[in-house]
Amino acid sequence: MEKELAQNQNTFNFAVASLNRVQTDLNNAKNILSQDQARAAEAQKAVDNLSADIKVKQANLDKAKAVLSNKQQALKAEQDVLNAKNDTLAKTKADLDSVKQALKDAQADYDKEVATLKQLQEKLSELENADTILVTAQTNLSNAKQKLASAKADVKAKQQAYGLAKANLDAKNAKVDSKQANLDRLVAKEEAEKALELAEKKAKQLAEEEAKRTFFYQAGNKILDGKGNVVPGYTTNGTQVFNAHGEFAGYLTTDVKSRRVSQEIKKQMAAQLPQTGEKTEQTFGKLAALMVGIASA
Repeated sequence: MEKELAQNQNTFNFAVASLNRVQTDLNNAKNILSQDQARAAEAQKAVDNLSADIKVKQANLDKAKAVLSNKQQALKAEQDVLNAKNDTLAKTKADLDSVKQALKDAQADYDKEVATLKQLQEKLSELENADTILVTAQTNLSNAKQKLASAKADVKAKQQAYGLAKANLDAKNAKVDSKQANLDRLVAKEEAEKALELAEKKAKQLAEEEAKRTFFYQAGNKILDGKGNVVPGYTTNGTQVFNAHGEFAGYLTTDVKSRRVSQEIKKQMAAQLPQTGEKTEQTFGKLAALMVGIASA
């Protein structure tokens, strides 16, 4: 019985030492996590300061991605450490379960001794050496009580140590989860920015391709689209036409294939004759040149 108590005491001492090591490791992990969170904040700030210029933005984005990759690797390393701590906690719980089993065994021994004592007390009058046997039974009962009390105290200490280790581990898990969530948001933001860049670039390419197939007509200082509608704010540079935002929209042409467009050009030219301020000969010269292209309509 004393040997079992000594073994239980050794197990308890080993569990306490293990929990102390776990606490030290968790404190170190907290410090590392705090430093990594600061670096992650710096990486977030670098991403937020990306300029609108695509080349510079891409370079900064690549740099932020590299920092993010390093943080993810560091997070994985911390997760590995956390997993190791979980293993240690599991072993500590196994030790606690072992001590609980020892308590259960001690309780069984105690109950057995109580039953034996009861039987001896009932047969006390029938035994010649009843006094000796009773003293022995009482001694055994006292020893069983001491063993039971020691086992209960051991279990209580184990439970307290386990509760402390679990609380520290839960706090660590919560911080790691929070950091992972921040990293996930950063990755999602980078992917969204990249997708937006690609979409804008694709839209610009499509608009330019469409503009190459779009033609306009010029009637004095007015620009008309392919249906003969005046498009306000449009300007020209040579044969190129630009919309009100300065974006390339298409080309000027004199190849009029629609009667409606031809009539609208004539209407716009006629309406501008009194306001041009040019000499009559020059105005009619421009009109005649345009009519050459309209004649086939």
